[in-house]
Parts: sequence; C-alpha cells; structure tokens
Amino acid sequence: MTTENSNIFIPLDQDESAKHFNIDTLLPQRIYKELGKFVSNALTTASQVHQSTNPYDPDDHRSHNAILVAGSRGTGKSSVLVNLAAYLSNKDKAGTSEHDFKDVHILKPVDPTLLDDHDSLFLNVIVAAVLSDPCVIERQERHPEKCRELHQALYELGAALDNSESYKMNKGIDKLRNFVGKAQVLHKVHQFFAAVLKVLGKKLLVITIDDVDTSLNQAFENLEVVRRYLMTPYVLPIISGDLDLYHDITCRDFHGRLVADSSYQRNAAWERADDLAREYLRKLLPFPRRLDMPEVSEYLEDKDIKLHESEGNNGSQWWSLACFHAWLTALHSGPVNGLENSRLTLPIPSVRALAQIIGRFANLDQHLWFRAQAADTMNEIRKLNRPIDAARSWQMRGLDSAIEHFSQEYEQESHRNKRGYGSAYRTFVKALDETPSSRPLPWLNPALFSLRIGLKEHWKSEPKGGACYLILQAQEHWKGSSFNPVLKTPLFDPLSQQGPEFGAFVGHRVFLDWPKKLALYMPEEWLERLPSKAILPYPVPEVGSKVALSWKFWSADEGKQERRRSLLLALLHHRNFYDNAKRSGLICIGRIVELTITSLIRDVLSSDIKELLLRPPYYSTADLAPTKTQKDDAKDESKDASSENAQEESGIAELLEHLSEEIEELAIAIGAWRQGNRIPCLSPWLVYNVLNKTFNQAWIFNPRTPNSHPKEPDAVAWIARQAYYSLWAAFGSFEKGALFGLPSIVATTNIGDGKVFEKSDLFKLNIAPFWRGAITMTTSEDSVEKLAPSLIYLANTLYVSGSSH
Repeated sequence: MTTENSNIFIPLDQDESAKHFNIDTLLPQRIYKELGKFVSNALTTASQVHQSTNPYDPDDHRSHNAILVAGSRGTGKSSVLVNLAAYLSNKDKAGTSEHDFKDVHILKPVDPTLLDDHDSLFLNVIVAAVLSDPCVIERQERHPEKCRELHQALYELGAALDNSESYKMNKGIDKLRNFVGKAQVLHKVHQFFAAVLKVLGKKLLVITIDDVDTSLNQAFENLEVVRRYLMTPYVLPIISGDLDLYHDITCRDFHGRLVADSSYQRNAAWERADDLAREYLRKLLPFPRRLDMPEVSEYLEDKDIKLHESEGNNGSQWWSLACFHAWLTALHSGPVNGLENSRLTLPIPSVRALAQIIGRFANLDQHLWFRAQAADTMNEIRKLNRPIDAARSWQMRGLDSAIEHFSQEYEQESHRNKRGYGSAYRTFVKALDETPSSRPLPWLNPALFSLRIGLKEHWKSEPKGGACYLILQAQEHWKGSSFNPVLKTPLFDPLSQQGPEFGAFVGHRVFLDWPKKLALYMPEEWLERLPSKAILPYPVPEVGSKVALSWKFWSADEGKQERRRSLLLALLHHRNFYDNAKRSGLICIGRIVELTITSLIRDVLSSDIKELLLRPPYYSTADLAPTKTQKDDAKDESKDASSENAQEESGIAELLEHLSEEIEELAIAIGAWRQGNRIPCLSPWLVYNVLNKTFNQAWIFNPRTPNSHPKEPDAVAWIARQAYYSLWAAFGSFEKGALFGLPSIVATTNIGDGKVFEKSDLFKLNIAPFWRGAITMTTSEDSVEKLAPSLIYLANTLYVSGSSH
C-alpha cells in the first residue's frame, strides 16, 4: 500500500495543483517517509560538523549524498518537492527520528528550465534561489552582522568561481593562481552555505531541484553542478527526474566526448559510454538513495485512499479510490472476466491523468452520484468500499449478497466427491428471498453520465484511450440505434477507424494481418489499400463457403416448417458475390450474429430483418468489399451474368414476400423473449470480445474449401447452429467468474460439428451454470424448478442499470 493510514484522501473540490494545503491529500506517503529519514540522517551529520572544533576539510566529507526522486512524467515528483516542507513540519506524519526538523530549512524547488544558454545552474539559479528566499531576506534585515558575513562569503565564492572558469584566458603565473583558486571552490561553497545557515539559525539546508533532465541542452552540465558543488554536509540535494532519461543524457555526453576527435570504433564507443554513464550515475545518485515514485496502479488499488471534499471530515467522505476505479472499469468493460486477453486496462498513466479524470466528476453541479443526501444512500456508498466486490455491487444491484452466499456454497461443493451443485443454487434462492428489495440509486447506471461528464471526449485526447473511446462511442450509438444497424460503429468496424477523429491514437495501434491471410481470396489492389493498423486487435473477416449461383434453398409450395428453415438459410446466404465466374453464392454467419446481438440491445422489427437480408453478412469480405471481384479457386457452374442481373432484384423481392409471415413471427418471438427475460444494458466491450472469438472460429467450421460447395439445405443450416452455439459459448467464456459467484474455469475449444453440444465442455462449463434447463440435471428434487426465474434473471444481468429493477 502507498498510504500509512486511513486519513489520506483526494479532494474533489480542489483544482489540479502541485501545492497541497492539506497534508492528508499527499498520496505517496512512503516517499515522504523515506525522505524524512534521509533528511534526519543528513541533519545528524550536519550537526556533528557544526559541533566539531576541527577546521573544515572537504576531503573529510567527500561523499555524494544527493537523493533522486525518480519517475516518469505526471507521477507527482514535483508535488513531492513542493510539499516536502509541509510534510516534515507535521510531527505526526514525519516522526522518523528524534529530530523534529526545526533545524532544517527547505528551499522552494529550483527550476533548471529558467536557465538560458551559457547560464550556470549553481550561480544563476541555486545561489539566486538561496538569496531570494523570503526567510533569508527577512533574517538578514533582523541580523545585519550575519548579513555582512554572508555577503563576504558570497564575494569570496564568486571570486573563486570566476578564477576557476577563466583559466583558459590567462597565462603563466595567472593561470597557476586560477588552478589554486579552483581547488578552493569547494571550501568557498561550504563557507557560503554555512553563512546562509547562520543567518537562518538552522543546521541543514535542503535544496530541491525539479526535473534536472527537463532542460535537455544543459542536463548533463546540471548534473555536474550537483557533483561538484553540492557535496558539503550542510546541504542535502533532492532532485527529481526520469532515471532512464538521465542515463540517456549522460551516455550521449560521454559518447560525444569519446568520438569528438576520432570516429574510430564508434560502436565500441557506445558500449563504453553506456558503462561510463551507469557508473557515473551510481556515484552521483547512489542506489540506496533512489526513491521510485509509485505507479498510479498502486493508488488505484488502495482502498485506504478516500474521495473527500477538501475538509476531509467524516461527513464529506464518499468512495474509496479503489471503489471509484472499480466503478469506472465496470462502466467501460462491463462483466468481462479478463480471460483470454479480454481485460480492459483504463488508460490512466499518471497521477496527473488520474487527477484530471476525477476532476471531470467533481466539477459537475452536484457532484452527481458523489453528493448523496439520504442516509441510506450514504450507507450504500460506504458499503461499496470493498474493492474486491465493487464490480459485483455495481452490476448486480440487490443481488450481491445472494451471489456471495451462492459462491461460498458452490466452492464447498466443488471439493466434494459428488459435485451436486443443486444445494448451492438453493442457497442462492433462499438468500435472494431473504434479501429485501432496495431502492435503485440514481447514479447506478453509469451510462447515464458518460455524456454529461464528457468521458468520451476525455479519452479522445488520451493517446492510449482508443479502446475506451470506441466503447463509449458504441454506447452512444446503441442508445440512438432504434433503426440503425447496431454494429455499424467503429468498435465493430476496424476499417472505419481512420481519419482525424482517431488521430490521437495513431501511435498506439496494433497490426492487422489481413493481407497475408486474405491473399488467396481478395484482389491485390484492395488488399494494398487496407489500413495496416487498427486501435484494437480484430480477426480476419470471414470469406465464407461457396455455393453455386443456381443453388435453390426454397420453393413456392413448401410448408410451414420448410419456410422457417428457408428463413434461416436466407440469413446465411448471400447472392451478390462476384468471383472469376462472374456470380456465385456465399454462406456466411454475419447475419445470424448481427441479429442475435441486435436482439440483446433493442427490439427487432420485421422491417429490421428484411433490411438485414438485403445487406451483405456482417464482417464478411463481401461486406467490407462489396463491389470487388474475389478470386475463385475453382470453376463454378453459373448462368449468363446479364440474365442473372435482371433476375436478381425480382428474386430477392419474391423471397421476402414468400417469407414475410415467418419474418414477422421471428420479430414477435424476439420481442416476447426480450420482455420475458428483462434484457439489461449490454456491454460493448463484452460484445467486442465475443465477436472476435466467434469470427476467429468461423474460419474453422465454415471454411472456403475448393470444389466442396455445400448444396444440401440441412448441411448449410447446420452452419447457423454452429455459429449460434459458438456465440453463446463465447458469451459464457467471457462472463463466467467472480461477478456471478462462479469459478473462472471456462472451455476454450472450438465448437466442432455441434451435434452433441449439450454434452460438450463448451456447454457444461460456459453455459450450463446460467441456463435454467441445465439446473434440472443437477438434482431430481422438484424444488429446484423454482430456481429457473432467478437464474434467468441472473444470467441476463449482463450489465444491470438502476432502471432495470
């Protein structure tokens, strides 16, 4: 943990700033505590030098005691330096030794970026910072005799530095005097700081230098200033920066010096420079004196960090930061269990980024769901300060306690010889019956706030925020997709992830290996125009299996059962497919998948199904390149293209008219299913993972095989069965886990022929725990039958909103 007690909080009503006015808002408590120990040790050494009666000899104290606060940009290094004095002045926080730090004076952070070319960090910045310090100025006015001593020390230091830096312009005895003066610089530096401390009435001066590496053109020279001039025991230098950048800067400087007069063995010079840089930094910034700033992930997992108003009193306490992170993760990823590379990591790379995203919530009129007035709502928020259960609490409103009991009983049953999980389900129903219904909280549905908070625009500016941006974009599309195709949004269409809208994510994309795998099927000129990268990984589009253009799967005089099968085949069959034989048919699973996903998101009208039949199957090559002639691997029977063109439009219209009754029945059946199962808000990230897995498997159960075109309607219809089973097995594989109180054990095999699906691991492990029909297999007791409504409710609670209850 990064905190030392439970009083650390993030102020919701304070603007982003390095300066903190309440030390309880300082997150990296470990860093402050370690710095307190270093300051304490340095104070002990300085006190011993003060008390010594022997004259000061630099060789007696030739050691490098600089402390490095290391971290990348935005990790809070500057804030540590700015607030160190406030932290050390608080005995309860800083109590690391017998010292109370009253004898320590800490300068405000020195900024190397103020240097102009040829300026000296020591003379122009550090000495100036000392002399302009308000305490130094005030004490000089009160003690003029100490002021004169300080000015004399400053004069002698300036003379020594001037002599040491002008020796190239002198000759003879003047040059010799300069060398002697150079040897005396360190002693003069010590005298100057001793005079400063005498004016202040202190024993140790802490000089904090913020981001020495920021001024790149003088970064190495700035490090040299620390090495040469800040070795006195009266000064403790604390510098911040990126250690890797320090190494690169030092290595390049050494390499430049090694090859300045000759290019001999330049590669060997790089290796030598690398070794020299490491040893130089080992000497200047010793390993035991390097403090690494915590990664932001440490804060996000810390349940002891609270979100408060700036007063930090109990009345203003809301969530823990860990709970807030769990809520924010649930908003974007939904119930996805993280298996098979499905975990979504929120792009919060630094403390600065964390503060900015929290600020989006805090700046709203009433802090939205933070500012809760009712006592029961406040108790609910505090109950959610259990990071390990937070996701379940958010997404299973009212069911989390029942699921917890179910999980415990399920775990016990798994260790018995006869794994009869029926008792676990009975425990679930009993706990559910005993759980009083709770009033839905107004902020429980996070989708309601994404627009108002501006999260989508926030991720749009974050270089690694592409996935989150696409997810929220899909949520918006679904909210207004009463008639539009639900999958027509960039999250499910990698080819549309181009243009200035996605410019911030250009440097953070993954390769698409489509050209290599589609080379046998698609024209080369189309493959050359494909984007080589996308924001997220995507499977290769489905090429589908071929059928002859003359393949006929329906007739005007077929019966009711046959017409239903014909509708299923129509969803699989695509006629507008061009190959070397001019026209052929394709069998693709895209329409089956799209119709199933649509039924989970919104009501389906008969007009939707008809429109679906008129479009190419989703995520097929025919969909992504509808006018391109695909390569043919064998000559196919075909009729004259012109006659087919003339008959195509009338043939589709005749098919839709022939199946109009079945289309209407299907739409009504989907509506009844949706109403009976109370389908909640679906997670776009869950659907993304499910689609990827399903279309990856489609290449196995629906391959393009030369000279093997399925002609039997029943054989083609079986592809729809495999696609449907694969889709639901994928849902189970990404949902099953702690959210539902189940172990994260799933089957990852392919669907195979699907003929004995109920006996497969895909069904037993991924679907059966959620399916009411499977529960009757666990026990013969009649009482188990009443589990069905509860389990259906549980299984369909993919992403519960407050309005669903």
